[in-house]
This record gives sequence, structure tokens and C-alpha cells, in this order.
Amino acid sequence: MHVYPEFAAPCGTHIVQFAREHPFGLLATSRADAPPLVTHIPVVLPDLPEGTETLVGQRLVAHMGRENPHWQHLESGESLLVLTSSHGYVSPVHYQREVAVPTVDYAAVHLTVRARLLPDEQDRLAVVEATVQRLERDRCPRWDPTSSRGQFRQIIGGVAAFELEVVAQEAMFKLSQDKPQEARLRLRAEFAAAGCPHNDLAELIDRVPVNGPQA
Repeated sequence: MHVYPEFAAPCGTHIVQFAREHPFGLLATSRADAPPLVTHIPVVLPDLPEGTETLVGQRLVAHMGRENPHWQHLESGESLLVLTSSHGYVSPVHYQREVAVPTVDYAAVHLTVRARLLPDEQDRLAVVEATVQRLERDRCPRWDPTSSRGQFRQIIGGVAAFELEVVAQEAMFKLSQDKPQEARLRLRAEFAAAGCPHNDLAELIDRVPVNGPQA
């Protein structure tokens, strides 16, 4: 991914926090004589202390259906895991000048990973249960899976689970840092408005500082 300097992550902690808050990604694996395999999957990060500055060396866990041939290619080389925010259109109306061009704001983290398959049934079951726990964590009320564990065991034969060791990370936080502060604040207000699907971008604008001089 080409990262423009003004949109680079201010520090590694922003990348780690973003990955922690976006537990669903796109996993892409290249093949020699065919198009890449791409699957959308939930991913679970390990519990990391606050202030952790890199995901490199960490091991994530994930799973997909065994009917999907993607898992059979995971150990053949490195894959790319892409985590993204929503993508918010930026209208020139925010710039309040006659000549302008629109753009799109978004955030993305790319993790280069090496996969290790988990063939043991108990390991695969643990990954599924960890995924449920992670995705239920931010809900209220939360679903209690205790009574469904027997059902989990019945379907686990159809699940492929794996570890993803992170070997490289990069990120783009394109949040109108190159625009005047007053324009950025107007955009932030639009993204934060009730009913807008880009509330996540408003939160990122609040959190991610400007790296250099603004236009």
C-alpha cells in the first residue's frame, strides 16, 4: 500500500488500537497461476497491554468454512490481512471555496501474515469460541453461548482454523489532514451526525492528529 506522508499513522499505537477495534478483515493469498484467493473473516487479536506500538510478532487467530479452498493455500506463503473503516465521501461544500475537488476519507491497516493451520478439534473449537467472545464483547445485552456449545461441537468439523503471525504492518489514516482545520471540523460534524454511517471516521478525526502543516 502506498502511504502518503501526511496520512501516515502518527505512531504504532494508533495501528494497534485500530486493529483491536476492527475485528473483521479481508484475507488475500496469492497463487502462482490463478487469481488471488480472498476471504472476509473475523480475526481475534491477543490481549495486549495499553501502549503496545506494533503488531509485528503477534499471533492472531481466525477461521473460515472448510468448503472454502482458501485455507488449503494459507501455509504456502505470506498473506495480506486488510482491516478498514467505513469510507466517507468528502464534498467540496466543506471547503467553502468555488474551485475544489471531492475526495474520500478512510482508514486502513494492512498486516502481512504467515498462517499456521490448527488441525486439532479442540484448538478449532477454542478459536470459534474466542471469536464469539470478541464479537459479543461490545454488545449490550451479550449473548451467552453456554447452551450452544454442543451445537458448536457438531459443526466444528466444517471449520478450518489458523493462527496468523504478523510479520509486517502499514497503515493509512486519510482523514482530511491536508485540509484547513475549519473544513476538517465541518466534515467531522457531518460524520458525527445522528444517522450518518461514518461515525467511526468522526471518532478517528478526534483521535488522529495532523502530522504536518495544513493547507
